Amino acid sequence: MEDVELLAPCCPSKIVCVGLNYVEHAKELKMKLPEEPILFLKPPSAVIGPGTEIIVPKSSERVDYEGELGVVIGKRCKAIAADRGQKTHSRVHLLNDVTGS
Repeated sequence: MEDVELLAPCCPSKIVCVGLNYVEHAKELKMKLPEEPILFLKPPSAVIGPGTEIIVPKSSERVDYEGELGVVIGKRCKAIAADRGQKTHSRVHLLNDVTGS
């Protein structure tokens, strides 16, 4: 493995995230769970490979990190029935989500 460089698992065209999506995290932040999902985007450049240095901008006053579950959707889809959902995604990944503010 010394001669192999592990790269990011995919090169996404976009990253769609769901925020404040579980009870314990909302409690930790002292926030109520939203009635509708909070969606936000991250740039494709946010995906890096294992062991790659995480660069935190000097302007960041705080850095948060947490484990996340990422789903790679391999096909364009819209209004998919629940029983067909597995046919749209191709991979599931464990992610280290690091956010500076």
